Amino acid sequence: MKATPITIEQFRAARALLDWSREELAKRAGQHASTVKRVETADSENVSDEAREKLKMTLEAAGVEFTNGDAPGVRMAVDGPTKFTAMLSASISAARPCVNLFSAAFIEA
Repeated sequence: MKATPITIEQFRAARALLDWSREELAKRAGQHASTVKRVETADSENVSDEAREKLKMTLEAAGVEFTNGDAPGVRMAVDGPTKFTAMLSASISAARPCVNLFSAAFIEA
């Protein structure tokens, strides 16, 4: 049984739920920002299934749950990370190179 495809609106809403830019989602999924833009617009049919799945899995790993059926939508998964946790994780990841440089400089001193 083939999975129900994620709609343009669901991709946009999932990214907005996490407060991620197109660039942020692209970076986390290992894709180009133009791919994210295409998947969220009428050009969506020109995005490969592989790229679409990477984007979906990245959003799900951050705690987004895609709902389908009579009313397709998105929500934070009950057992998934909260928006705060996702933002905190992103902040820590962004700061890690700075901390590593500081630690290296401190050890060498």
